[in-house]
Amino acid sequence: MIKNLKFVFLFFVFFLSFFTLHAIVNYTSDFFINDYANVLDNDTKKYILSNSKLLDKRDFAQVVVLTLETFDQNSQNLEDFALDVFRDWKIGSKEKNHGLLLILISKSRKIRVQVGYGLEGILNDGKVGNFLEKYAVPHFKKGDFNLGIKNLYSVIISEIYSSNNLEVPDDVSESTKSGENSPLDVFFIVIIIVAVIAFGAIGGFFGGISGGGNYHNGRGGNFGGGGNHGGGGSSGGGGASRNF
Repeated sequence: MIKNLKFVFLFFVFFLSFFTLHAIVNYTSDFFINDYANVLDNDTKKYILSNSKLLDKRDFAQVVVLTLETFDQNSQNLEDFALDVFRDWKIGSKEKNHGLLLILISKSRKIRVQVGYGLEGILNDGKVGNFLEKYAVPHFKKGDFNLGIKNLYSVIISEIYSSNNLEVPDDVSESTKSGENSPLDVFFIVIIIVAVIAFGAIGGFFGGISGGGNYHNGRGGNFGGGGNHGGGGSSGGGGASRNF
């Protein structure tokens, strides 16, 4: 009798643990936007939801955003956790496996983009890593999760549109520009370059008159800036992660 009770107890504990593990993160009724960390405003959520619905309707991709305050880092790392969520939610269609999960852990200060098999040709690990460093991490470091997520999301779906030879929607195109140099910044850069060249030429001219020899600029190098549920869920771990 006692032996049977022990078996029942162990079975109950195992069942409860299994259920809890898979109930920790459930997608919302919107599926594409899941802001459990409460770091995104309504405008950002609407922007992501409307654009992800449009991508899904056109069967280009399923792009899902998930924010959490934390997760159990003692049992697994972010890469494994993101892959589990990706597969459990079955992001992307079964035929194309064109899913992508953008997951932010706010308190642990981590960001991960999990890419499905069908999008790895468009969004390889190196490209995704560059997007994280350029469009997301600088804003996250300042505490601006809205701008960081929106910029990262925008540049990712811009790549998806471009790969399908389609024009990027205006609102998406404008969002990606905030991670780049503004026209005013470019103007001042051009002015500086022209000034350096002009002063160099003047110096060379007067040096020649005085017999002072040749003018040499020794600075080498480059100038520049460094039913929504899909049924898929196939990813081999493609993507990139960053701390901030």
